[in-house]
Amino acid sequence: MSPFLLKIAKRFLPQVKEIAYPTITDLLHKTVDGVVLQAGEDNACATISQYNGEWWVFVVTMSPENKVIRTINSMKLEDMISLGFSKLEEYVETK
Repeated sequence: MSPFLLKIAKRFLPQVKEIAYPTITDLLHKTVDGVVLQAGEDNACATISQYNGEWWVFVVTMSPENKVIRTINSMKLEDMISLGFSKLEEYVETK
């Protein structure tokens, strides 16, 4: 990226951080919301892992010992980031 574009981006970084963090955490909460835990499961969470050369987000349930019990859903990280950006755009458009 050119130094000029980096300077421009740096000026807006505080605003991006201010908007991005709540948007990303909201997106992550929504990914695990509604997961019904079964016997032996302690919590549901999102994990990120590389699979076949691509990064994926997996919604999984965990045991009290932090072992994955089952996979609920999966999505390419690229798709999740795109979804996050679309949520950011929606937020900006409403302001």
